[in-house]
Formats: sequence, structure tokens, C-alpha cells
Amino acid sequence: FDIVGSANATVTYSVNGGASQTVVLDASGNGQVSIAGAAVDQTITLSDIAIGSCNTALNDTATIVVNPNPSFTSVTAVTTPICEGETATFDLVGSANATVTYSINGGASQTVVLDASGNGQVSIASASVDQVITLSDIALNGCNITLSDTATVVVNPNPVLTSLTPVTTPICEGETATFDLVGSANATVTYSINGGASQTVVLDASGNGQVSIAGATVDQTITLSDIVLNGCNITLSDTATIVVNPNPAFTSVTAVTTPICEGETATFDLVGSANATVTYSINGGASQTVVLDASGNGQVSIASASVDQVITLSDIALNGCNITLSDTATVVVNPNPVLTSLTPVTTPICEGETATFDLVGSANATVTYSINGGASQTVVLDASGNGQ
Repeated sequence: FDIVGSANATVTYSVNGGASQTVVLDASGNGQVSIAGAAVDQTITLSDIAIGSCNTALNDTATIVVNPNPSFTSVTAVTTPICEGETATFDLVGSANATVTYSINGGASQTVVLDASGNGQVSIASASVDQVITLSDIALNGCNITLSDTATVVVNPNPVLTSLTPVTTPICEGETATFDLVGSANATVTYSINGGASQTVVLDASGNGQVSIAGATVDQTITLSDIVLNGCNITLSDTATIVVNPNPAFTSVTAVTTPICEGETATFDLVGSANATVTYSINGGASQTVVLDASGNGQVSIASASVDQVITLSDIALNGCNITLSDTATVVVNPNPVLTSLTPVTTPICEGETATFDLVGSANATVTYSINGGASQTVVLDASGNGQ
């Protein structure tokens, strides 16, 4: 308080009704009363001013209002961690209506005013990295306190799916259909196969994963619906398909005609999948192939067969898919009969005697003949190939 009066006068006063104290004004009549560390309003009451033996009673008063310093209670992350793109929010608690100065991640200073209950919030929309709030000051009614409180909202990155690819397509019926997935390390991917129930696969520490379907009999389509990591998920709609080619089928191999005669053509009919390639050998010889037509029919012919013809099938293939076969069929080739000799037993003979011819040829063969251009007749050679 500043007091002005008679030079060198002594002023008696009390502060907030306390004990009487004095202050001596200087040669210019000025004096000061100071109360250090004031925590409440300070009211001075003057009661007397004296100089020499003369004094005058006083009743002057003056008051200095002492505003309380604001207080700060807490700063907390509402939720941590959050996912990339979400809002990072901090709750602040302190003196009602106080203004708090803060910065985010070391950026420019900003302020938030606490409400009548002393609560406030700071929100950072679409956060992509960790958000650190640092408080530097709280102010109220011209009074401020330096702060150094901090809080952090951890921002987990959203998982990503880089690729979805079939390992091999097409494959053959009964083989394993396998898909390769690449994305965020340790993420969990939700998928379905051919519209079936949802399943999951966890990518490894390198971000790689595989989905395999054993014994596939139809095309396999994988549809991804979601990828999750550390509570953060992204909706997916990626698809990929592995074409499953049906295995060729083989129905039959049959001899068209059996037996046949030596020198004739031995023919086999084959029936199976349209356009399939059948691998076969004849009598254990080299492998050969025949392509079935659009109706699934094919023929194998061996011209001028001289011995029995045995066909052995080893494989049928179509669109890269093959099935091992062991089917066989046989065309019996009967040897042609031979006539070795035709000789008169005796010539000449006398009229009235018996004319006899000896025939030698294939055992049990039937020889057709005529005498002197007459009607055809037959003779069967015996088991030794002889006849008369």
C-alpha cells in the first residue's frame, strides 16, 4: 500500500484487523506497507498519524484483492491406443474457467478453457501418429502457473493387405489349391472359400500367409472380408480364383473284331473324355498316343497284323491333368492256312482204277476243290496236315 502524508510522520495501521504496526513517512511524506506472500485479500486500516507530540486519529482503509492461483489436477488420454485415422482425445481437469496452454507433438501453442466444473477436452481428428500433449501454463483472472504435464495417445497403424495371388492356376481335380497372402506382419485376415463360412489366417512376422484347400474338385474362389492388427481393422473385398480342371476319365478299350486273320488290320476302339490324349503301347513296344475326338471316341489300328495284338493303356491326359491307366485289350490274330503240296499218288493209272491225290497243308484246314471243273467239294486235313 502507498501512504502519503506529513513528512516524517508516523502512521499506525493494522492489516486484516491484526496487531497495530507503524510506518514512518519519508521527508517527502511517502511511505509503503508491503505484505509478502499474500494468500487472501489484504485490508489495511489506519488508526493514527503522529509527528512530534501531535497526532491525529485516522480511519482510512484500502483493500488489495488477492486472486487465488489456478490449479491443475490431471491430463489423461481418453482412449489409448487408438487406430490410425481415429480421433485422439485428452481430458483436462483443473480450476473452473481457467485457460490451459498446450502443444501437440511439439507444435504451436494452443489454448483450451476449462468449463465451470473445471473440465476440458483436446481432440485431434484423424490421427496418423502417436499424439503427445504437453501443457505449459494454466491461467485464471490474470494469475498463471507454469505446467509441464504430458500425456500420450498411442496411434496404432491400420493393417494393410498388399496382395492376394493363387500359387498355381489352373490345377487338376484332387490337387491342393493354395493362395498366397501378403500384408502387415502378424495381422489376422478373415476370408471365405466359395461363399462358405468365415475363416481366419494369421500372417507371419514377415507379413506372409497361405490358405490351402486340399483335394479341390471345383474352382476355388477366396474372398477376403477383413484384416485386423492390434485392435485395428480394415474392410477388404479382394478375391482370387484357382481354376480346377477336371481329371480326364477313361471308359473303355475294346477290340473291334477278334479274332482276325493274319495280314488283316487289328483295330481297338477307345472311349473317354472328349479331346483327351491316351498313351498306349502295342505288345509292350514304345509308347504312342491317340487323341480322342470331341465325342470322346478314338481308334488305334495295326495294319497287317501277323501275331496277336495286345494294347496296354498307361495314361490319359487333358488340360494338363492326367490319370494313370492299366487297361488292356487283345485282338487274336489267327495264322492263314497253307497248302504245302498237291500230288497224284499214282499216275498214270488204268481206266476203271481209283485216281488218288495227296494234299499236305495246315493241320485241320479245310481245302475246297473241284474235279474236272465240276462242283466245289471240300476235304479236311487231319491233325498232321494230311488229306486225300
